Amino acid sequence: MKLLSRHIILMLGLLLAAAALPAQTGGKLSPGPAAPVKPAQDTLKKNKVDVDHADVFEYIQKKDTVFQKLNGNVELRQDSIYMYCDTAVIRNNTHVTATGNVIIQQGDTTSIFADSAMYDGILRTSDLYGDVILVNGEQKLFTDRLTYDLNQKLATYSNGATLTLDSTQLTSKRGYYYVREKQIYFKDSVIVVNPEFNLRSDTLGFNTETKVVSFLGPTLISTDSSKIYTEDGYYDTENNLAVFTQNPQYQKGEQQATADIIRYDGKRKLYSLEGNARFEEGERLATADFIRYDEANDKTFLSGNARYQDE
Repeated sequence: MKLLSRHIILMLGLLLAAAALPAQTGGKLSPGPAAPVKPAQDTLKKNKVDVDHADVFEYIQKKDTVFQKLNGNVELRQDSIYMYCDTAVIRNNTHVTATGNVIIQQGDTTSIFADSAMYDGILRTSDLYGDVILVNGEQKLFTDRLTYDLNQKLATYSNGATLTLDSTQLTSKRGYYYVREKQIYFKDSVIVVNPEFNLRSDTLGFNTETKVVSFLGPTLISTDSSKIYTEDGYYDTENNLAVFTQNPQYQKGEQQATADIIRYDGKRKLYSLEGNARFEEGERLATADFIRYDEANDKTFLSGNARYQDE
């Protein structure tokens, strides 16, 4: 009996010792306590729209949705983006509905004014409505609806807009304004009005810094006395220089000219026709590889396979 008792005590001791050892799986010791899981990045703080001021503040919670209702001299902020309006509703700290004298400012040069706006603090995009004006330096873009991506600094519109810059005014039904690159693309019923010329086009690019117009589709340029048609090329409005490179055609009264490339120097009143050049005026016809027409002095110069007839 004593021997049996010793065996039982010994077995119990072995069982207790085994229980104290780590459990084994597939011959390997199991890992210890799992390493602490790194909490997900706190995007809420990053995307949160902060309230700097409001005359009246109301906090409402409906289930999982939190609303902040703000009235009077509302000032909001998200990093370097500032918003001002008369009233605002913020949903879950990230989505803003603003009404009345809305202003969105980004950096020192870009401001957008509107009657109302929807702002997504996660995507950092805004839809603006009413009398919308985007101001960037000296440029002003007017429209009644604008979508602005504050990450890319890209403004888009599809209901028509007008850009004013110094004495130049550009309008179109649709457009894309890359504010950072200072480049605008106008599409559909494009009209440019300038003291020196009027322009109509299907698609047009314009750099607000260099003041260079890029012709990206069928384009007709009209001055007081002449017209030029082209489907590609550019016009430097600052220096009054132009290059027309696809199906260019020139007309002034009875004068007509075509070539592979037409260059225009507005200050010197010079037209250069390059490649398959052809110039007509009444009964006169000139063809050559190269033709230069001096509009100021009414003189024509021909070079390369030149032919001239005057009936």
